[in-house]
Amino acid sequence: MSGDIANVAVIGAGQWGKNLVRNFCQLGALKTVCDLGTDTLAAIARQYQGIKVTARVADVWEDPDIRAVAIATPAATHFDVAREALAYGKDVFVEKPLCLSSEHSAQLCREADRRGRLLMVGHLMHYHPAVEQMKHMVAEGMLGKIHYIYANRLNLGRFHNEENVLWDLAPHDISVINAIIGSLPERVSASGRALSPPGVVDTVQTTFHYAAGELAAVFISWLHPFKEQRLVVAGKKGILVFDDAKPENKLRFFAEPARWNGQGYELSPGEGEPVGYAADEPLKKECRHFLDCVANRRKPLTDGWEGHRVVKVLCACQESLDNGGEWRNI
Repeated sequence: MSGDIANVAVIGAGQWGKNLVRNFCQLGALKTVCDLGTDTLAAIARQYQGIKVTARVADVWEDPDIRAVAIATPAATHFDVAREALAYGKDVFVEKPLCLSSEHSAQLCREADRRGRLLMVGHLMHYHPAVEQMKHMVAEGMLGKIHYIYANRLNLGRFHNEENVLWDLAPHDISVINAIIGSLPERVSASGRALSPPGVVDTVQTTFHYAAGELAAVFISWLHPFKEQRLVVAGKKGILVFDDAKPENKLRFFAEPARWNGQGYELSPGEGEPVGYAADEPLKKECRHFLDCVANRRKPLTDGWEGHRVVKVLCACQESLDNGGEWRNI
């Protein structure tokens, strides 16, 4: 990372925001933490001495030394908080999803462009070294033509009252799948149910059709008895499996586990070959990337427009979900 390190304020220091606080502090960039919870602020003040804490977001906007903000407030507030940050001339990092409507996400992107400010979205999977390696191998043609991609992102809890599981868990995988295939899907279908009492949809299955014939599926749930985070990319020459729940050998390559010999398939599933990748904390890489982009005025890998494209897919999925799984065009 070159250039001056920006002073950053983290807005929202709850379940996920506290991780942003930790990483920006470790990177020497954290100046202020803003949160409405007095207990949260007191805990931050004890743990990070010398860091300013405040419950007033105006303190962030009015501080000329704060060049950038990282927003980890509830998704329903992202649009208003990010729009205000841009109006005050701050570069902005927003946790996923960027917004809950494509109209709002596009508006934020246009506003950032008009003001010459950076807008970055926290699609964390792009910064995982294993996913970086997957994208590299696909780009190098090691898998051949991509046939299908599927992702499972399952866990027990944490339930939301504001947005359903689609908006909570699917953005990461939709972002990576679109990047690997190189386009948005042409049409999507989503079906799911609210199995828990609050009535918020907590289990969803999505299917995507792409223009060149690729298929993708994402299965997400808050009601799975154990954590599962798996991404599978299947091509003509082989299959990559990224299993983030494994303690080691998270990424494996299966070279042609099924080969057509003219009369039938020859099967050789095996254990797959472990694929090496650099060891680095994804969130720290993501935060470092944001700081580098701020310092050197570079376009983020997961910039606002990339976030907007993911929101477009999510909106189409939500429409399908609301209409019994009917196909929706993007």
